[in-house]
Amino acid sequence: MGYIMHYGGAGTTGAAVSAGVPDSAIPFSLDQFFWAKRLSLLGVGPKFPPFKELTIDRIEKLIMDGIENETYLQRSKEIAQKIIAEDGLSYATNVIKSYFR
Repeated sequence: MGYIMHYGGAGTTGAAVSAGVPDSAIPFSLDQFFWAKRLSLLGVGPKFPPFKELTIDRIEKLIMDGIENETYLQRSKEIAQKIIAEDGLSYATNVIKSYFR
């Protein structure tokens, strides 16, 4: 089992969640805080404390939790299947077209 720890950018978060692997974000700025919170709410990985409160010991415990917690893996796989099954491009195209009708 793997685990992805990243900064929480929208593209990185999307790629990580689509991979079906547990992941968490350590946000630094802007929308990264939204995505870090969203990952935690989705149950795909442990919630990280604010960057300024991180220590080596805390990071180690969080990584081990991300790797060993089977619930995160199951939830990650479920969400990845939903993402893969959706046709986001068609949906976005239809939304855009609806504004021009």
